Amino acid sequence: MEDTNAEVESLRIVESDRFGERAVKLGLCDENDVLAAVENQRQLAAKHKPHKLIGLVLLEMGVIDNNQLIRILRTYETNNTPVE
Repeated sequence: MEDTNAEVESLRIVESDRFGERAVKLGLCDENDVLAAVENQRQLAAKHKPHKLIGLVLLEMGVIDNNQLIRILRTYETNNTPVE
C-alpha cells in the first residue's frame, strides 16, 4: 500500500512530544489557542487550583472536542504510531 500525504504528515506529527504542538500540527488548533490554554493553566496555579492537562484545558475552552482530544492522544500510542 502506498503512503498517502496524510500518512506522511502523521509521521511528522509524532516527532513532537508536546500535546499542544501535536494539536497544532494536526490542524486542530493554532498556536494562539495553545498559548491561551497555557495562560489558563498559569492562572489556575496562581489560585492554587489543581493542575489541568493542556488537552483538558483546550477541551474546556471549546477549542477541541472529545474526538479530537482522543485523536491527539492516540498519536502517543505504541511506537508513536498514529492510530486512524
